[in-house]
Amino acid sequence: MNDIKVQNIVCIIASLILLGMTIVSAVTSSGRLTYEIVTGLFCALFCLVPILLRRLKLITLPTAFIIMAEIAVFLHAYGVLLMRYDLVPMWDTVTHTISSAVVAMIVFYGVQYIEMHDSEMHATPKMIHVYIFLITMTFSVIWEVFEIFSDAAFGIHMQYSPFDTIRDFTCDAAGAAIVILFSHFSLKKHDIAETVNAMHIHPMFERYVSRHSGKKIDDHSEDNKN
Repeated sequence: MNDIKVQNIVCIIASLILLGMTIVSAVTSSGRLTYEIVTGLFCALFCLVPILLRRLKLITLPTAFIIMAEIAVFLHAYGVLLMRYDLVPMWDTVTHTISSAVVAMIVFYGVQYIEMHDSEMHATPKMIHVYIFLITMTFSVIWEVFEIFSDAAFGIHMQYSPFDTIRDFTCDAAGAAIVILFSHFSLKKHDIAETVNAMHIHPMFERYVSRHSGKKIDDHSEDNKN
């Protein structure tokens, strides 16, 4: 079974399971019906995004990344729909760690893409590690602010206490550290061009990065069009 079939199966099964969980949650909801339904439907649709991106020929995401992202989305939706955030003490810790690892993976691949096409970017492996950590933690801060805003605006209790926020930051740092370790071995095994070309990223992104860096588009962009 090739990677594309594996990706399709993982995405579709995750989406169908979440749709089923959303229906169950809607029937058994104890007072957060709108929040649960919106979360369930959004996460179910989000699980199909990798397929959509590939069908639109924008990008073919790595299978390992897709599996990690699907797990993160599934665990979050499961926690909301079946109250695992409230009933399982370490659920929030697990979901934050995995979700931050997904964000860190996006940074890892994104930095490599920019490095390949931006003439002004000269990132060593150590610099890539720093980018992963700093950008991941920036998104962590943005998410915590979003949680506070959501609680104030809608009263959905995403934040439990100041300790919860500090614990989330710690989990996010741990997720970033895991990806930094992964990137250390990945950069030794694969060069940047190999990783980027394997994703078949649409040439328009290359043109955008090149236009803002003054770097001409390389011949390999024609390969991406095919």
